[in-house]
Amino acid sequence: MDIKIQHLSTEYQGEPCLQDISLHLKAGSIFALVGPNGCGKTTMLKHISGVLHTEHSLSSILLDMRRLASFSTRELARSLAAVEQHVTTGFDFSVRDIVAMGRTPHVERWQRLGPRDHNVVEQALERTAIRHLSSRSVFQLSSGERQRVWLAMALAQEPKVLLLDEPTSHLDLRFQLEIFEILQQLTEQGITVVVAIHDMNLTLLYAHRVALLQDGSLIATGAPQDVLTQQNIHKVFRVTMKPIQDPDTGDLVGLIPQRETSI
Repeated sequence: MDIKIQHLSTEYQGEPCLQDISLHLKAGSIFALVGPNGCGKTTMLKHISGVLHTEHSLSSILLDMRRLASFSTRELARSLAAVEQHVTTGFDFSVRDIVAMGRTPHVERWQRLGPRDHNVVEQALERTAIRHLSSRSVFQLSSGERQRVWLAMALAQEPKVLLLDEPTSHLDLRFQLEIFEILQQLTEQGITVVVAIHDMNLTLLYAHRVALLQDGSLIATGAPQDVLTQQNIHKVFRVTMKPIQDPDTGDLVGLIPQRETSI
């Protein structure tokens, strides 16, 4: 599912938040939103999902050329899933119960899950490597394990668009890579993945396109190697990064921050 954002501008408490953002997020790709805290990454995800909305944003965001305003709540839930950075639950649900909640948009009210629904839930548990936790209470999990539970619930939703806010923030290195391998597999099925992320090296490894934001404005967009340059990073983050290039191809494959002063 293609996403088009046309001249999106928003405010928060009377102050500009996003300023004239226009982007084309192609189906079957990983699109990374990169920028400092408070630059508007999470706000953009919430507007794409419809969680935050104004009359302007509902007409400025299009899913497969349909304005967001034309989607019913149920229809949107069948098309799009979001995983927020900080998710909590006040109830002592099992992991399997939480993942099964992802099927809610696909069943009628008071209807029980059918064989296909249970199969989708099992696949989501397997895909995120949490099947062995399925009977455990969510309160008994580490923050990294819970992060995978929320992703599994989103996968059980079978979305065409997956929005993720810092999906690897509580994960160790192995699971960071595994999560992005999952996301890569999803794009091969035509799913559009939009991720707000701080890790530039994961962005270089996996993202197809990047939008670099600063103070709600779009600084640059394009291929990761073209956007995450020393000049752009220093302009936005005020940090000097040393590029690491593939010795055979010359492609940018990593970035290392440099100390500005010695102790």
